[in-house]
Amino acid sequence: MELLYKTLFEIRLMHEFFQTKEDGTNLFNEPDQGNRMNLLQQLDDADYDAIDSDIRFDFPDALKEQYSGYGLHIVPAYSGCKVAVRVNKLTLPDNSIVYQPLNSIPGTLDIFVLFIRKNNQPDAYSNERIGRPVPATYFFSSENIPGTRVFPFLTNAISSFDSGLTYEHGELAIDSSNKLQEYFYDNAGNLQSRPVTFAITAFANENDRMLAPLSFYYSVINKNPVTQLDISLTDAASNVVKSFSFSQTEPIKKVMLDFSDQSDALQLSAALSLPAGLFILQANGNSGYADTRQLIFDERLDPRDCWGVAYFRPAVTNTAFNLIETDGYIMKRVDPLGNITEAPIFEIPVRSRFGNFRYANSNGKELKLNAALNNFLYKEDKLLISQLPVSLCQHYFQVMENGGANTTKFLPNPKTFNIKKDDKQRMYFDVVVPESDLFPVV
Repeated sequence: MELLYKTLFEIRLMHEFFQTKEDGTNLFNEPDQGNRMNLLQQLDDADYDAIDSDIRFDFPDALKEQYSGYGLHIVPAYSGCKVAVRVNKLTLPDNSIVYQPLNSIPGTLDIFVLFIRKNNQPDAYSNERIGRPVPATYFFSSENIPGTRVFPFLTNAISSFDSGLTYEHGELAIDSSNKLQEYFYDNAGNLQSRPVTFAITAFANENDRMLAPLSFYYSVINKNPVTQLDISLTDAASNVVKSFSFSQTEPIKKVMLDFSDQSDALQLSAALSLPAGLFILQANGNSGYADTRQLIFDERLDPRDCWGVAYFRPAVTNTAFNLIETDGYIMKRVDPLGNITEAPIFEIPVRSRFGNFRYANSNGKELKLNAALNNFLYKEDKLLISQLPVSLCQHYFQVMENGGANTTKFLPNPKTFNIKKDDKQRMYFDVVVPESDLFPVV
């Protein structure tokens, strides 16, 4: 029998760092998926790097044999991967061509794809929190876990701005006008915001960090000291699985939470699947501290160097994310007129790291601020620092003017992405420059 594989679905992990062109345009400015995929193909044809240079895609080792039995196979692709399935090709009475999985795939089959780091670069150039209460891994899903999915994006909605929270430089939130904003700290250490004007805004965010280990340190991130803390983990039926209580005279920075004695009740398995396998971690303390996290536990899905996990089922709540039609054939097919319906393409847009550039003279001398850069850089001691933060890009960096005119300049770029944080909460990258007309010394 002929071995015939067809694409069941595709995953595109689209990163601003790689998919921004020299003229400043990127895929996020395009609202139509077909056009985005055409632009992605153009970048591939032009030999632009993509996230697959730093991340590989694979099935969990513990599930490979099971998936092989269903004829599933991962195929590397530019900026992502394809999941193919072994099929039989059928021509229907109306001359349409369809593809039937060789081995019937149940609608409840859990399909997990791991995003595994090849190196540590993705954490350096991705816009993600450095400090977070729970060291959870990204968990992307075609099912509504926990929030409603909007095709073709596998991400959860970004939270509304909360004045009681401590935001990091570059963090995203929805403002009171329901607009997406990126938040940053100015030269006085005050939190500021800037609108995100891309056509698509379904970016990977902290609400997608749900896959947690069975034991971990919980970190308290609060503006005021917390000395009393109560933490409980409840299941989907609001039953308390385990609780903890902490009290001390010194501020609580972090505490150990160990759920390994509850592993049978917590981990995903044939007896516990999603969304029932979604647990709620609730932390409450003095000084007005309150924090809620939705967590998933499964040691099969969290190997060393796992950057994220994507979860699929053949049939889900939003039928636009289904992998198999109600007639039992996969989505890819050819109608009687020869028109091809391709397999679904699911997207995960990721923003770049957001930081200021800090310039220092290569000989340790004090830099003088060139008048032409008055609206682009601040003078701070012997150094110059960009007035506004910059989104990193592999191909170029433009420093924006702090005047609302969206004027930009090409200035020297950092050679490494070693992130530093100052006492004003800014994250920045150091750039060493020689004495020049653009960067004179005192």
